[in-house]
Amino acid sequence: MGCVGMGVQDFLLCTPYEFRSIYDRWRQMRDEERRERWEQARMMCLCQLQPWSKRPLKASDVMRFPWDEDEEKKQEHTPEPDHAELMERYRRAREQFGLS
Repeated sequence: MGCVGMGVQDFLLCTPYEFRSIYDRWRQMRDEERRERWEQARMMCLCQLQPWSKRPLKASDVMRFPWDEDEEKKQEHTPEPDHAELMERYRRAREQFGLS
């Protein structure tokens, strides 16, 4: 358990839910570190290529990563439901769970 930073005793005292939470956070930190290293490499490439380009370059023009697509999807934000639609959803949920 050393790779996660836990001693054997700490591991043995964890519930499965606690260990899963620890593992998920450890995995998220590793993914963030890996992404940061790739972003740094992309910026270095961008800085080296920009003087030779006839047009301004974006980082995504140099290298595309899976998280670029995730960011684009976030920007395609769907409109917020209006008050009437929210109230209708609330009414249907109450009926579904027998709370009417």
